[in-house]
Amino acid sequence: MAAFKRNFMFDDDIVVTVAKNIRKYQIEQKITQEQEAVDIGVSPEFYRRFESTLGSEGIYLINVYKISIVLGIKIDKLFEKEN
Repeated sequence: MAAFKRNFMFDDDIVVTVAKNIRKYQIEQKITQEQEAVDIGVSPEFYRRFESTLGSEGIYLINVYKISIVLGIKIDKLFEKEN
């Protein structure tokens, strides 16, 4: 049985969306980038680069999970597009 390519619509800007949402929820929770970095176990410099370059530095899924825990939100909130 041969497999065939199915068509899906993938969001090319999802990393930017996640980075923006992280920043939004940080501001709401009054958590600094430095505190967030310490809480999830990455260097403040790495964390700053991720957020300031809107995700172009990339971040591991485990860190996105940890960020959602620290911010007290469900992980899916980080993937929501603004209306």
